[in-house]
Amino acid sequence: METVIAATDEIILLAEDDLLIRLARGARPLTVDEAITTAAPQRRRPERTLLLGWNHRASKIIYLLDDYVEPGSSLDIAAPGDDPCDALPPLTNLTIGHTTCDSTDRTQLEALNVGSYKHIIVLSAEDRAPEHADARALVTCCTCARWRRSSVTRTRSSVRSTTTPTGRSRRSPRPMTSWSATS
Repeated sequence: METVIAATDEIILLAEDDLLIRLARGARPLTVDEAITTAAPQRRRPERTLLLGWNHRASKIIYLLDDYVEPGSSLDIAAPGDDPCDALPPLTNLTIGHTTCDSTDRTQLEALNVGSYKHIIVLSAEDRAPEHADARALVTCCTCARWRRSSVTRTRSSVRSTTTPTGRSRRSPRPMTSWSATS
C-alpha cells in the first residue's frame, strides 16, 4: 500500500454521515497488512421477499426478481384487489403467494410478520392522486422500518431509494436493519 494520492486523483468516500468526514492531520496512520483479508464467498440461499401494493411496474419487478434470486425463493404479494398471480408469466426461481391487504392498515401489516422477510418492496398505488399515493407509500415504509428495527429476528437485506409516481426520489428512514422500497 504505497499509493500516493496526487492532486489530480479523485477519491470516492463512503461514510455513514458526511459530517464525520475529516482530512487526517499529522502522521499517516499505521496499517496492519495482516488484518486485510478477502472474505470467503458465501453460498447464496433462497430468499423471502414481500411486495406491498401493486402498480404497472410490479410485473417487470417480479420478472427481474425471478432472474436474480436463487431457486426456491418466495415472493408474497400483499395488495388490495384480486390476485394478480394468474396474469404473470411462468417463473423459474420464485414461488408466489397473494394476500389481500391494505398496506396502511397496521393490523393487516402485523399479520404479515414483516420482520421475517429478507426484502420488502413497497409500490405506490396508481389509482390515487400522486401526493396521496406518495403519502400512503411513505406511511407503509415508516411502519415497516419501525417493525424491522424492533423485530427480535434480525435479517439482512438491501436498501433502495423510493421513486414516487411524480418522479421525486426519497430515501428510506434509516433503520437498524435495512429493507427495500421502490415504486
